[in-house]
Amino acid sequence: MRTIEQRIGRVELSLSRWRRFAIFLGAVVLAGFSMGQVRATKVLRAGEFVVTDGGGKTRATLGVAGGEPALKLYGSDGTVRVAIDLLSQGEPQIKLFRDGKTRVKLGLGYLYNEPVLQMMDAEDHIRVLMRLDVYGDPRLHMSSSQDKVLNIEPSPMRTR
Repeated sequence: MRTIEQRIGRVELSLSRWRRFAIFLGAVVLAGFSMGQVRATKVLRAGEFVVTDGGGKTRATLGVAGGEPALKLYGSDGTVRVAIDLLSQGEPQIKLFRDGKTRVKLGLGYLYNEPVLQMMDAEDHIRVLMRLDVYGDPRLHMSSSQDKVLNIEPSPMRTR
C-alpha cells in the first residue's frame, strides 16, 4: 500500500512540474507572438506632451506656443514654476515663477543677442538688471522700492 501511495505522489509531482512547464512555455510563445506584432517607433509626433503625477495633476508640458517651442514645469499646486521657451525672433529665455508671477528671467537681448538677467519683485517691477553690452562690457542696474537707482558701468577710460 505504501508503495502505491509513493508512486501516486511521484506521478502527481511529475504532472505538476509538466503543468508549470506548459504554462511557462505558453506564456513565452504568447509573449514572442505579441512582440512580433508591436513595431518600435523611432519618431513620436504630437502637438503637445503633458506629464502628470500619480494624482493626475499636470507637472510638465512640452509644446508649441505662438509658433515657438516651450517647456513648462509645474509645482504641486498646479502653477507654472519654470518656463523655457523661444521668443518670436528665436531668442531663448528661461523664466522662474513664484505665486504666478515672473520673478527671474534669463535670456538673450533683442538687438545684439547679449545675455540679460532680470529679477522682479512681487509687483513685477524690475529691481535688478544685469547684462553685457555690445562690446561685452558688464552693465548693472538696480532700483529699490523707493525708486533709488544704482547703475554700475565700466570705466569710461577704456578706449575701443
